[in-house]
Amino acid sequence: MGIESHNGTTSTAGGPASGSALSNIQISQIVLELIIAVIAVLGNSLTIAAVLLDRSMRRPTNYLVASLAATDLLVGMVAIPLSLTAGDGFPRNNFLGCLTVNSLIVSFTQVSIFGLLAISLERFVAVRFPLRYRLLCDSRCVAVTVVMTWSCGAAVGFVPLMGWNLGPPSDGFCSFASVIDMKYMVYFIFFGCLLVPLLAVVCVYSYIFKVLMQRRSSRSSNAQSESADERRAARSLALVVLLFAACWVPLNVLNCLSLLCGSRCSFPYELLVFAILLSHANSAVNPFVYAFTNTQFRKAYRRLLLCHRCRDVSPLHTVAQA
Repeated sequence: MGIESHNGTTSTAGGPASGSALSNIQISQIVLELIIAVIAVLGNSLTIAAVLLDRSMRRPTNYLVASLAATDLLVGMVAIPLSLTAGDGFPRNNFLGCLTVNSLIVSFTQVSIFGLLAISLERFVAVRFPLRYRLLCDSRCVAVTVVMTWSCGAAVGFVPLMGWNLGPPSDGFCSFASVIDMKYMVYFIFFGCLLVPLLAVVCVYSYIFKVLMQRRSSRSSNAQSESADERRAARSLALVVLLFAACWVPLNVLNCLSLLCGSRCSFPYELLVFAILLSHANSAVNPFVYAFTNTQFRKAYRRLLLCHRCRDVSPLHTVAQA
């Protein structure tokens, strides 16, 4: 059976051929993708609004969280619709357009992982250098960090446009695996630009938890209160990182197996679809994490949904203090 490509991985199981009637699994995938997209757009819009519409939420950590939410928002608005069209072979007979669409999808993932790394480093500075935190993490620093996060993510994702690609497909049919080199996806993206930042984030949060546990034994009640706030914030953000890894690693493992095994590996089509849906679902889960782990964010979401005016929203604590 031929290789079937879907949003960044290949399967020797082979989905329905182009032009044939949609199978039940394809219809289910489209419906679930659209549900994920709607949840991602609504949930992340609420997160961004909670940060921008309340003055007390305008803190370094929250701006970085809003940047991460903006990435997930664009996944729902842009990446998922593009992946559905690319999965059906569009744009056809347009190599540059096909390459741009698939590179854009990769870029959003990279912006997300770099955003998670930026948040972990900001938390590291807050814990390691509390007295110099305001000086080191001012508004200018945050703005530069956000710009660098998006710029680096875009640069990594658009490497195929700079020449690292498979060239125009002979049949003009646009698919991820027909234009994107799996060596680029596995060696450069997965090993270099996803696993390395994830390991760095794990190391940073491990250090943060170690320091916070040491502070727990402090005799000062104020220090204990601040330490408890930092621990809750660290747990919330660490959960975001854990969910990112859980959602994206399976798809990248399939990429690795596809590259290393080639035609010897046969993946069930349903497994491939599940891995793709799981990766996209990551863009919809973070607002739920904030809602369930942060009381103030939960209240902010409720008030925004009830259409209260911004000035009526009670003062909220930053996610870093929840």
